[in-house]
Amino acid sequence: MATTQLVLYNIATYAVGERNLASTDEDRESKRLLDEVYTRGANGAVGYALEQGQWLFASRSQALIASTSTTPAFGFSFSFGKPTDMTRLTRISTLADLSNDLFYYRFESTSIFANSSLIWVEYTSNSTVYGNNLAQWPETFTMWVGHWLASQIAPRLKNDLDLEKLERRTNELLVSARLKDAAQKVAPFPAIAFDDLDHRQIDYSLELLALRRPKKEQD
Repeated sequence: MATTQLVLYNIATYAVGERNLASTDEDRESKRLLDEVYTRGANGAVGYALEQGQWLFASRSQALIASTSTTPAFGFSFSFGKPTDMTRLTRISTLADLSNDLFYYRFESTSIFANSSLIWVEYTSNSTVYGNNLAQWPETFTMWVGHWLASQIAPRLKNDLDLEKLERRTNELLVSARLKDAAQKVAPFPAIAFDDLDHRQIDYSLELLALRRPKKEQD
């Protein structure tokens, strides 16, 4: 079954011990709380979720041509408009196949500065064709987002719920979703270690370490 807002809501309601919603039009406390969380912030819960990884299902590549009307005041030769649907940058390159990363660049407001007049960017997109198309979401990502929603509404419900256990389960699902997503990507050559400073996903390994608790504590 394709992911929908209702599917996410029902993963969340199950996780907090509430009965499923028949539709997103139901007038119930859990649904009202979920609506509040889902639309919170500039880009809502979906925008927040997409920021948490370099998701392959939301990945987009695009060529950027230097602006003819805007030039950097100093330090760089060319200015580029940042794509409006960019949520998280994966890489910048001067080659169309993205085989050679460009490390010397800078973000400033809605611009990207570099010393090449043509660059290619790969990024996580919140466009309705990419990351904001819920029907394309993998199951592991869907399960994590549903549990994340649950972790946000749980404190305001009066259910007898172990909040720490729910948060730990949510974090485990996030790491699982990231690892499964990363496993589908082309491995770099030569291989990049997790402790290499060029590795842009080093936060993944740090979160894995955080989830490793002593057996007594887990019990």
